[in-house]
Amino acid sequence: MKEFTDGFAWGEGLRWKDGYLYFSDIYGKCVYRANKDGVKEKLLELDDMPSGLGFLPDGALLIVSGGKKQILKLKDGKVSVYADLSSRCVGINDMVVDGKGNAYVGAYGYMMQFYNGGEANGWVFHISPAGEIHKVCEDLQAPNGMAITPDGKCLIVADTFQKKLISYDLDENGIPTNSFVWAELPTGPDGICLDENGAVWAALPNVSKVARIEKGGKILQKFAYCDTPLCCTLGGNERKELFVVTVPAHNDLSSEDLSDFDKQRKKNASRIVIEAVTVSGAGYP
Repeated sequence: MKEFTDGFAWGEGLRWKDGYLYFSDIYGKCVYRANKDGVKEKLLELDDMPSGLGFLPDGALLIVSGGKKQILKLKDGKVSVYADLSSRCVGINDMVVDGKGNAYVGAYGYMMQFYNGGEANGWVFHISPAGEIHKVCEDLQAPNGMAITPDGKCLIVADTFQKKLISYDLDENGIPTNSFVWAELPTGPDGICLDENGAVWAALPNVSKVARIEKGGKILQKFAYCDTPLCCTLGGNERKELFVVTVPAHNDLSSEDLSDFDKQRKKNASRIVIEAVTVSGAGYP
């Protein structure tokens, strides 16, 4: 493990593109990118909580604006509202965008930071390249990290509260159809990514690990941390570097402490580390 960059409050949405690592700082209300040496550049400062990120085919950056429940588009330094989901849900969080411009956004019918267990309503919004919005994947409780296979035919969603990775077939229009449990896990997954052997790397925050998991749930490899890992992505040279964002350790990620924005911002203790791996990243993100 080596340190990549730090000096931000609460990292999320790691994405690698064209030699840069992009990420959100939820409590710091900024979106950054960092070069191969870990030097940060602030791309955007918001009056809201940025979260999931993704790129359209033309290079525009899509940004989840969590409090306002909007998807923003950043192109050539200009920001616009790409999709407004504010009347359709209580909360949104992570996002993945495929090579055709289909965006998938995890959504909730409840305030996630106050959720205490039991049955609850979660789903995914599919936003087509034409801007059409569809409510899909309604068998979820807590959609979090998402990944799409290189052929664009399969969406895998991490459901944190069900402690599962759930796979969906994608039709020719990018609409999720048939679903099955890709893996049942002993703890809830957060951010995920894929490698070219078809394994999923998943952040497992409640056990302070990231794990490489094969279909069916067998854990092939693990990295452990003193802090809490939230998400990961494969990038760097040959996409054989696993970037992992961590935050100070918490016994319970649903604790009230996480609702105290000022406290988390003052800590400014999130960081990104790199693990060397042997199998290259694949698909999206």
